[in-house]
Amino acid sequence: MTDYSVTPPNTTFSQTLTASTADTVTFTDQRARYASITNTGSAVLYARADGQAAAIGGEGCIAVLPGTEAVIANGLPMWFPSSNVIPQGVNQFGGGNTSSSPSSPGMVQSQRSLAGGVSNPGTVISLISTAADTYTVALAG
Repeated sequence: MTDYSVTPPNTTFSQTLTASTADTVTFTDQRARYASITNTGSAVLYARADGQAAAIGGEGCIAVLPGTEAVIANGLPMWFPSSNVIPQGVNQFGGGNTSSSPSSPGMVQSQRSLAGGVSNPGTVISLISTAADTYTVALAG
């Protein structure tokens, strides 16, 4: 397996696969809803975007035929910028029912991350083919 890390502001990555060896392309700190995969090689390319390694003809993989493009959904957990800034646990707000602070006390908890303080998982694409094919991965949306 060969791992590549793509950092902002780059949103496109091109490479040539080694036959029957998976490539993992990680767009660090870039959470996209979709990724566009273009197969410019001569054999079927198998791809997935859920953090798992792609396998030739494997379950959960999308087949990208030679000379075509496929758009696949990011399968990593949902992430919002607030997931990174709201710390773990609950935070109290409000000072009770007083003349200087009339709000009722309450608690704030991260909407999507029960752990809170979760960093951006980025976008991870895994690709494999039976031939030494070229490909391009681009973030989309």
